[in-house]
Amino acid sequence: MIDRAARTGGRRRRAVLGGVDVAAARLAARVAALAVIVALGIASGAARAESGATMHLTPAALRDLAFATLQSGDAEQALVLTEALLMRDPRDAGALIIRSQALRALGRLAEAEAAARSGFAAADTLPLKYGAALALAQALSLEGHRTRAQIWLRRATHYATTDDQRRRVASDYGYVRQQNPLNLRFDTSLQPSNNVNNGSMHSIWEFMGLPFELSGDARALSGLVGDFGIQGSYRLAQSLTTHDALTFGLSDHEVYLSPEAHRQAPGVSNDNYRMLSLQGGYQHRDLLAPDGTILTTELSAERTYYGSAGRTSGPSCTDPSIPDCIGIFGPLSDTATLSLDLSRPYAPGSTNFAHLDLQRNWRRDDPASSSILFGGSGGFSQRLASGDQLQGSFGLSRVTSDNITVGHTTASVTVGYTLARPIAGIRWSGSLGASLASYGYSYVGMTSDRADRNLTLGLSGELNMISIYGFSPVLSLSVSANESNADLYDTRSFGLGLSFRSQF
Repeated sequence: MIDRAARTGGRRRRAVLGGVDVAAARLAARVAALAVIVALGIASGAARAESGATMHLTPAALRDLAFATLQSGDAEQALVLTEALLMRDPRDAGALIIRSQALRALGRLAEAEAAARSGFAAADTLPLKYGAALALAQALSLEGHRTRAQIWLRRATHYATTDDQRRRVASDYGYVRQQNPLNLRFDTSLQPSNNVNNGSMHSIWEFMGLPFELSGDARALSGLVGDFGIQGSYRLAQSLTTHDALTFGLSDHEVYLSPEAHRQAPGVSNDNYRMLSLQGGYQHRDLLAPDGTILTTELSAERTYYGSAGRTSGPSCTDPSIPDCIGIFGPLSDTATLSLDLSRPYAPGSTNFAHLDLQRNWRRDDPASSSILFGGSGGFSQRLASGDQLQGSFGLSRVTSDNITVGHTTASVTVGYTLARPIAGIRWSGSLGASLASYGYSYVGMTSDRADRNLTLGLSGELNMISIYGFSPVLSLSVSANESNADLYDTRSFGLGLSFRSQF
């Protein structure tokens, strides 16, 4: 794997993960060496004729020769030439990169890693930073440190100056990811919203024909929502048709109330709406047919904490079980889920899918609200002739609980569309979703059971022209409206978000 960024003088060279055309490289090296020898012979003869002086290779020429020698397959000789360069300047980044790749070719991986690290520290240009980061990633991958190799590949793409370099890093990253038993995905977003607590849009609620004013925290509160999540899996075994892995995840939902929200609900703090979830599970995948049909079975367990799920006694409360006690951060629920996913590709870039969930939820703050969920969904993702992507899904779920306000049936449908070609440097996608939820109870004075209708609209733009270690910022707009025949549950929310998405 040779990176031509190791050479100076404005020449750009590529790094490769595979082999090189040895015959062509050796011929090129011999021609280069012959040219240098002839030039030296002529120059030396002229110099001797005039003053008897001796002509020497310049550092740039010696670096070129070391590079050509390594390309020809003579790693030992390339090491000798880089040693000469490093005796002159121990911080010669180009020589250190070539040396790292020569050591890697000889199987001296620890030394190759050290040389690449020194090269990265000494590099003072983008091409040299790129070459050193790539050389270090290659050494780490061969040493078996594939997660660290992925980190350095992201650093390499950060310093890449051409589309070819970025495509090569993306290809190398995909290869290393396939070899790595540990797979991680990070999600982070920040979104200002006019309804961070999913509160009612009304300030007055009628009960038995009498108007009641809702408390400040029961109404919509404005503020900032921050979400951070990490999802991962660790491969235990894999064959041509099966894949077994442990799965895990962590998500943290934080709310930062605006000054207006604090004035509306002075007794409420940011911590009241914090939500933290921890998840672990076991996943098994089967390749059911040569066409790529895959069945994924996963059993998982999750513990959720919430900002006001716990209770503690206050001045007016001696029994922590009564509603007047003060809410504190504590365990909200435990959940066990069995899920089945079936996906079947039917054309290049196009897939049908079906999903089933069986879930048991134990509420730790209110055992009577524990529930069982059974849900199913299906849909498709279709690549159109233009390259655009069309997605569609539908779902049906049923929740049963001893608490009549928890049990309900929901039907939903979602349509999404993603443009293949960026507009103004931004790749756009949008979605529209609708759902109907039916609850088997009614408040006094209602003539029918509670029924909710929800509509969501989402629009996002990925700024592909910006890349930060292989991640691009994504700007999003989300609008949601819930209308219920019980006014208490009418909600409106509007949010603008910033998140980051991996380009590979």
